[in-house]
Amino acid sequence: MTESSMFGRVNQVLKENDLLHAVIAMLIVFAIDVGFSIYNGEDPSFIEAIGSGVFLGVIYYGGIKYAKS
Repeated sequence: MTESSMFGRVNQVLKENDLLHAVIAMLIVFAIDVGFSIYNGEDPSFIEAIGSGVFLGVIYYGGIKYAKS
């Protein structure tokens, strides 16, 4: 299996499944928020990171649905 076919399949799955796409976006925001806190020498606030991930994920999901309508 080549990398292009693997990425092509992942891209197709993400195009077909908006909710999975939004969940991945939430996880990325969560990881960036926690990583940024650790990088700055602060204690990461997991509740805040989860909240911001969910909030931005919902906005992202709404944008995907709006763009498809």
